[in-house]
Amino acid sequence: MKTLLINPSFESVLDIGLSYSEPLGLAYIAAAIEKSGNHSVDILDGVGLATGFQKRGEKIGIGLSDDRLLSMISERTFDVIGVSVISSFYAAEILRFIGKLKNRFPNVPIIIGGAHATFEWESCMATGRVDYIVLGEGEGTINELLDAIAGSVDIRKVKGVVFRDHNGVATRNEPRKALPIDGIPWPARHLIPMQNYFRLRPRQYLIRLPAASIFTSRACPYSCVFCSTRRFWGRKWRGRKPTDVVDEMQHLCQAYGVREFLIQDDNFLANPKRVEGICDEIIKRRLDIRWQIPPGVSVWLLTPSLLEKMHGAGLYIIRPQIETGNPTTLTYINKPIDLEHARKIIRYANRLGIWTHTNFIIGFYFESREDIDRTVRFAESLGVDNLNYYIAVPYRHTPMYDDYLQAGLIEPDQPPKTACDIEHFTAREIVRIRDQAQARYLKVRLRQLLDPRVLINEMMPKINSAEKLAFLFRRLRARTATD
Repeated sequence: MKTLLINPSFESVLDIGLSYSEPLGLAYIAAAIEKSGNHSVDILDGVGLATGFQKRGEKIGIGLSDDRLLSMISERTFDVIGVSVISSFYAAEILRFIGKLKNRFPNVPIIIGGAHATFEWESCMATGRVDYIVLGEGEGTINELLDAIAGSVDIRKVKGVVFRDHNGVATRNEPRKALPIDGIPWPARHLIPMQNYFRLRPRQYLIRLPAASIFTSRACPYSCVFCSTRRFWGRKWRGRKPTDVVDEMQHLCQAYGVREFLIQDDNFLANPKRVEGICDEIIKRRLDIRWQIPPGVSVWLLTPSLLEKMHGAGLYIIRPQIETGNPTTLTYINKPIDLEHARKIIRYANRLGIWTHTNFIIGFYFESREDIDRTVRFAESLGVDNLNYYIAVPYRHTPMYDDYLQAGLIEPDQPPKTACDIEHFTAREIVRIRDQAQARYLKVRLRQLLDPRVLINEMMPKINSAEKLAFLFRRLRARTATD
């Protein structure tokens, strides 16, 4: 079977920032198909093939137009099409695109996968545009599914899929167990336009070029109230061996000239000993790289000694996700965070010369103005280099979504919003509070930096080389441009 995997374009209201990333999910699936040797595969990356980003009103167009992508698909030969449907924010437009695909190629089976496809398999199948869904992790499923489409395997025996039976009814097979992570081949990056990602990823977020994304683990052992990670990947966290991780890094350095890595794990620090092993391998091999962890890290797992080792191996930014400065909210979100420990870690990172960035979430459905002010005061006292406030959003398939439903604050099946009415504030009011807190932080941080002790002890270690100084100027220029 000739399989064409498609990374569809989408529109975003958000700054693309570090989220502009290679479609490694598709590349992992492609690698699994290649490894089997039973089927052929190609990737058509509608995001990566674009040469820039288009401003469309308040949104940013990420990728090629639908017409251009459909035209390119028509130039290929294939027996089956696979499409990634990851985020609920973009699912509606991607499913519309899949409708265009079905109209253009009515006899070609269409497979979808990703978080949204997994969680919303019934509504996706109900569109009539989709023939098969791969549920959850797909590397162990895809080849059996292709065999079934080819007619050599009974589709009813393929675990981890949804299919349409002879009566047209969507049928969900039993789930598939996760694979041992070290048996999963590296992503098939040779099928992705890597040079475009190197060129277009926003420069202000990077200290070195070119930069590439990498995964070193899957899943997360914790149960945060606003997260659905465990529902997709399962309850068991799986980390790759340090040697395998650094082998992949070394390969990317040699094959693509990569000099910075974006570790995209849901929980990179789940096993601190493994992280130490990765750092030891980087140091032992004398890899001259820099790296960061854009999704953030579990601050309660950080220690001064681990932070020092990570810095010695090339870490230059740390994003401890503290989420809130309000103890009541901290209990609600179900994170084992000690606020004073977080403060000490940030202070130590600052003195090591590691840039400190973090996010705080305000506007949980029960929070009062006093609760929010407590978070803001704590955030301002930390002395981080960059801080963003986000509004609590009840994403589907999370415990928090159920809480909002029970409180009568959202309607079942309503599309995700960037803010919604809560007990003490309207959506508009909580947006205004967030914007005021964000503007105030910039003034607070400027006052902190005017203190000679802060400047000497916390800022000077971060700009003690031409590389670090250039990074600071890029960040300041980007901040000025958006203010």
